[in-house]
Amino acid sequence: MLFRSAVVALCLAAVFAPLLVPYEARQQLYFTEGTGVCQHYAPSAAHLFGVDPLCRDTFARFVEGARISLAIGIFTQGIIIGVGMLIGAAAGLGPPWLDNLLMRFTDATYAFPDLLLIMLMASALRGSALGEWAGGTFAIFLAIGVVGWVTIARLVRGEILSLRTREFVIAARALGATRTRIFLRH
Repeated sequence: MLFRSAVVALCLAAVFAPLLVPYEARQQLYFTEGTGVCQHYAPSAAHLFGVDPLCRDTFARFVEGARISLAIGIFTQGIIIGVGMLIGAAAGLGPPWLDNLLMRFTDATYAFPDLLLIMLMASALRGSALGEWAGGTFAIFLAIGVVGWVTIARLVRGEILSLRTREFVIAARALGATRTRIFLRH
């Protein structure tokens, strides 16, 4: 329960960061005159988590990291679910040759180590306009999403193959329902 509350609080802090944090994550706040060194490390009312040795607000940096992590998680899962459901549904609903082709492609993708494919794809996208978009983080979103769809595709395909043999689908087919109507309605 405590962990769940902490995660919800972190997500809310990430979403409402501009309202909660008066400082920029990379902004150096103040130095002691003549030394060039920050002397105020301890947490205070102005700096909830204190400041780091370069006089940057630690809470602002914490919330900025939470925002980036949350964005990567949401966008990456969107790509994974979208691609996985599309390939899994096409394999489960399509003709047997398409199912065989897509599942062999899925098996080939599954055979490679995820981290290796993510690094290769991120480095291949590095010089392109797509790789430089959003400060280079979009390349990471895309690489993780393209590599992680395999399990979702297998699950969706298996569930669709299971549902194709259920009584209500067989009854709908016997009543003359088209494949599209069965997919959308049943």
